[in-house]
Amino acid sequence: MDLEEPLSSTAQSRWRYRRRRLVTGANVATAMALAVVLATMINMIGARRFFRWDVSQERYYAMSTNTVQFLDQIQGEVAIDVVYSPEHSSFKDLRHLLDEYSYAARHAASTVDLRIRYIDPDRDLGRMKELKDRFGIEERNLLVLSVEQRRKVVQNSELYTVWPLTRERIMFHGESVISSALLNLTREKTPVVYALKGHGERDPWSFHERHGYSKIARLVQRDNIDLKPLVLAAMKGVPADADALLIAGPTRRYSDEEAQLISEYIEKNGRVIFLLDPYVKTGFEALIESWGVRLEDDLVVDTTSLSGGREFYVGTFGEHPVSERLQNTLLMFSGPRSVEPAASEGTNGVQRSDRPKITGLAMTSKQSWAKLNPSDRGLGFDAAVDRRGPITVAAAMERGAASGEAMEIDTAKIVVIGDSDIVGNAVLNSGAGGNVGFFMNALNWLLERESIMGIQARPVQMHALTMDRELYKRVGLALVVGIPAVVAFLGVLIWMNRRR
Repeated sequence: MDLEEPLSSTAQSRWRYRRRRLVTGANVATAMALAVVLATMINMIGARRFFRWDVSQERYYAMSTNTVQFLDQIQGEVAIDVVYSPEHSSFKDLRHLLDEYSYAARHAASTVDLRIRYIDPDRDLGRMKELKDRFGIEERNLLVLSVEQRRKVVQNSELYTVWPLTRERIMFHGESVISSALLNLTREKTPVVYALKGHGERDPWSFHERHGYSKIARLVQRDNIDLKPLVLAAMKGVPADADALLIAGPTRRYSDEEAQLISEYIEKNGRVIFLLDPYVKTGFEALIESWGVRLEDDLVVDTTSLSGGREFYVGTFGEHPVSERLQNTLLMFSGPRSVEPAASEGTNGVQRSDRPKITGLAMTSKQSWAKLNPSDRGLGFDAAVDRRGPITVAAAMERGAASGEAMEIDTAKIVVIGDSDIVGNAVLNSGAGGNVGFFMNALNWLLERESIMGIQARPVQMHALTMDRELYKRVGLALVVGIPAVVAFLGVLIWMNRRR
């Protein structure tokens, strides 16, 4: 009995110890489970109800008030497909900006349903096939915005302003471009542009390398614009659903009756974009001159060209919605004609209260001249006949707008470009500068599809740490010697403290 007593006490002590461990373990497990449940609940609540602050110095991705108010008015589903590889240099900017759009849409007063899909063109082959089947899009590095059956494609080149030579990005236009695209898509009516035929014009449905316009036509249609052919003589007038006319590179003269039909259309607040080549009598000379722009029988030459003067780049632009995003961008012209604003006192010597507002869109350099003698095929400058630059090769005219007043009224608009090659297949295949952007800006201005006003571009700021040689040595010494020495010293102190 004396031997069993201690054994019984030992067994009981062990049992009490084990029970304490079980209770402690259960308490710890319960506390951990409760902590996990609490953290999950906090995260679920935080995912639905949270506040966000932009503490960055530049407020690079902060949404403007205009965009937030615009999202409050959108109804229905809006889809944005981001066709970028995650390694692309623009992906980070787009991801952060679209996160802001998503947040603003979730908290919008309207019932907008903004759906954003990120498609890696190298991996998401099924989604790429879906884009091709639905919209005919096979390219990468672009945004596809769609509302119902309407869509708008935003190219990567539209998102940034870059220096022409170094290609360094200096301005980010992401919010302005995306908000403008959404604004255009939410309009119920698809604009209709008629391309005139029958006088040797460029054919938007031709794939011919030199004379075709199929590439720019595809971009126009992809921009949610309905492009249709029009034989003016057969229709005996401009269709009622025409939002704008495209007259590109006619080689034969329009009759006086046809020119009068175009004039009547413009007088009814019509919109026309002319692309007219040198030394061609089109029948529109009197019409365009009545708007204050003179079409000379000339050929513009610029010695800054690398091809002898016939083909050259233009980088000087006037202040106008068509050209406001083209600063630090180059346009390629191929033997254009001059499109010079006439004297400002009136048009054809007649004073008019509704005189058109004329803006030169693109001007050549001072090393250019206008070759005035069509019989002289040489490109050299003749001081007795030719006219020195700068020469205006594209102009915009508007009549009917109230100057200085924020009024939404119909106006008549014309854009004249002195070169039809500017968006021909051959030029676009060469990858010419900003030709596509220039043409699309002009067309969208005619259709009143410009950017949402008040959204400013954000400067792309590069943060770099500059050090002289002495500071570089000190930093290197601190990293290579100083930090390891401090760690070693602390280790020695801890070792000595444990020895005690």
